[in-house]
Amino acid sequence: MYIGSVEMYDSFTEIYTSDMETFTDKEGRAILKECLFEWALWLNSPWSDSCVQYVVEMNTNNTGMLIDGEPAWRCKYSSVGYDACTGIIYGYGRTADEAKENCNKNLAVVQAKFNPEDESV
Repeated sequence: MYIGSVEMYDSFTEIYTSDMETFTDKEGRAILKECLFEWALWLNSPWSDSCVQYVVEMNTNNTGMLIDGEPAWRCKYSSVGYDACTGIIYGYGRTADEAKENCNKNLAVVQAKFNPEDESV
């Protein structure tokens, strides 16, 4: 499942997982630990409070249809930092509230795993 992305300067990486243990790109190749640390770092490094955003919406494909076999709701947390470096993480659920709770849980897991020192830029 698509769990998030990190955009830094001239690179953009989409991140997928099915268990919050193994993180891959769209083709199933493992994401390097350094990239996962950068993801966690930018999620934790907004330029200001106005550069953090939660968006909860229906989990639809590009035609507006719900995605078969996936939860009906998704929550997107984005943090835009210095030089527009951006970390994004998603959560999913049967309800909007459940999706936001899952997003916050996923954010906490990523921070604990890849940024345990709670670093920020």
